[in-house]
Amino acid sequence: MFPVVFGLCVLAAARGISEEEFNSLPRLYDLDDYESCLAPRSGLYCLGSFLIAEQDSSVYRLVKEYSQEPLHFNYTYLHRGYCVSSRCPQTSEHNVTLRRRFDACAQQFAQSRGLKLHLQKVHYCKTHDDVNVKRSFNVDIPQMVFLVVVGVLLVLNVAGTAYDLLISDDVKKNQLLTSWSLRVNWRRLTSQREHADPRLAAMRPLQGVRVVVLGTVIWTHAGFVQHILYAHSPRALEHMMSSWLMMIVKNGTALVQVFITISSFLLGYNLLLFAKCELKVLPKLLLLRYIRLAPVHLLVVGFAATWWGQLRDGPMWPAVTAEAASCRRKFWTQALYVNNVVRPEDQCLVQTWSLAVDMQLYVVAVLLTLGLHRWRHRAVLILSTLFVVSSLLNGVLAYVYHWKTMLYIMTPENLRTMFLDEPSFWWFYTSPWGSLPSCLLGLLLAHFHYNLQEQNVQPKDSKLLRWLFRVYFPLGLAWVFSGVWLQAYDSRLITAVHAAFERPVFTALATVAIFGLCNGFEGVDRDLFCWWGWRTLGRLSLPALMLHWCVNMLLAAARPQPLPTSPFDLVSDFVSTWVLTYLLAIPVSLLVELPVQRSANTLLS
Repeated sequence: MFPVVFGLCVLAAARGISEEEFNSLPRLYDLDDYESCLAPRSGLYCLGSFLIAEQDSSVYRLVKEYSQEPLHFNYTYLHRGYCVSSRCPQTSEHNVTLRRRFDACAQQFAQSRGLKLHLQKVHYCKTHDDVNVKRSFNVDIPQMVFLVVVGVLLVLNVAGTAYDLLISDDVKKNQLLTSWSLRVNWRRLTSQREHADPRLAAMRPLQGVRVVVLGTVIWTHAGFVQHILYAHSPRALEHMMSSWLMMIVKNGTALVQVFITISSFLLGYNLLLFAKCELKVLPKLLLLRYIRLAPVHLLVVGFAATWWGQLRDGPMWPAVTAEAASCRRKFWTQALYVNNVVRPEDQCLVQTWSLAVDMQLYVVAVLLTLGLHRWRHRAVLILSTLFVVSSLLNGVLAYVYHWKTMLYIMTPENLRTMFLDEPSFWWFYTSPWGSLPSCLLGLLLAHFHYNLQEQNVQPKDSKLLRWLFRVYFPLGLAWVFSGVWLQAYDSRLITAVHAAFERPVFTALATVAIFGLCNGFEGVDRDLFCWWGWRTLGRLSLPALMLHWCVNMLLAAARPQPLPTSPFDLVSDFVSTWVLTYLLAIPVSLLVELPVQRSANTLLS
């Protein structure tokens, strides 16, 4: 559905100016051929950004007017990748710096359009020797550490698999060694057996929910990549951003909150179900959660910080090397799950904010569940109150600091810079307090669901609950598309009210769906999410979440020319990223995630 909608966004949006007027604007992105430029020994290729100087000309006035529209790119800020050696061969000035040669070359071509440019940033200037001359292969300490870690993991898997294959199944095997058996972990990954406890077996549809939500995340990030890198037709992206169909993305980003809600729901329900609500289990729960997330999370971040930037090359590749440098600087914040509150704008793998929030709110959820155990009969009321209070508190904070939701801040320029100068993204969207209502809603659902089972109440007998399950989807669409009307009102009070209720309302509707699916409510939804194929894909959710951004950038950032932006190309990027991500997620799960989890459970049991 989402690829089709995204394509329709590009085709359906209305145009702002005539085609003739738009063609008179300077190109936002312009790249010369990178490889052919650097093939000769005299080759010099430079990439940089230029600001158009203010001037009294019809072209500049049109550029300025067009760029003032929030749903347009800023065409006063141009991006150029020039083969300086062929465009502007050096003559008598032999001592001119590469930066000055690039600046002079760009000015020469700008003057032909009646414009004057100010060089703002040089991303790089590369010569033939920089990319073609073979140099000694130097590996620094972080890269060596990463290789050692991967080597240790491979040795453990080889040893565990050999032990499992060589020792007869009739003999009781060492559980710690078989935790590292590829054969055992493949069976676990592909198992279709139902859980022995029917109450937990009823949670099976949640695997399908995870896969579908993750698919929308990968799809959305594929669109982000189109904005971050150089697009062949930026106007096509502007048309898409202006379309009412884009509300599915702009006012539907709360969908990612479903991960937080499911996580806290399963935590609370399992603690209640197995009567583990004692304070002494707190350290063990936190340790197990860290072990659940950290191995895959830190392995991918470690790869990004060491080898990611060296895998490919191209005129747009600095987007990857810059992010890889950030991953190296912020590795310690990733390991401690504070990357979303410590220099959050210094971005390393955009999706990792959700893991940090998940870990932070997991601590909150554990403490609340353990603390409310003595007052379990009042837990639903207390959690409902906390849910409302946290939502209102977010609204107050949004009003005080003038934070806005994605409905208001998702513009082409903000996407191009990945919200670098937008505090609302870093201090509200990716913050733990912004997602706290979703966490509380998951705990509320866990207690409500458990209480009904304790009282032997059948939710399917309730007409109200059955009606809510039937209408949650149309109500969700109505809430999303209300943004078409709401985005015209951007006063401080309106944006604060929207910040207070956007995520809670959307997540509440998703919670109705989760409740209905886990209680066997009949409908197309349940048939869809109970498909057997979701189980294996659902178990790959964490590796897929961590890998997809690296895969997408590897596919797109090394292209020699600006990215094509037709609906077919956008869909192709998403499909190729999705398929390759899940293919790579299989070995990561088999060699890292599953063996580490099983080893931890064996040692801590």
